[in-house]
Amino acid sequence: MVKDTKYYRNVVIDQSDNILEVTPSNTEDLPEFAVAIYIGTTGNLAVRNSRNQTVIMKGIVAGVWHPVRTTRILATNTTATDILIQY
Repeated sequence: MVKDTKYYRNVVIDQSDNILEVTPSNTEDLPEFAVAIYIGTTGNLAVRNSRNQTVIMKGIVAGVWHPVRTTRILATNTTATDILIQY
């Protein structure tokens, strides 16, 4: 159930061409609410969701889209690189 369209959308990952390269930041939110994240180089990924919860995904696999909805990719604890978001 969609609570707020600002934060939640029913999006099929492969149907969107809205993709941005992003740089992790501890202070800045993503320019758009991400519905999926692509990792170019395997590593850890620290994200903050719309409920302001921080989660560290360890050893996140490179080369695939991950269906992770997030408002921020944190620099602290993120070792994965070449990060793209789909929105």
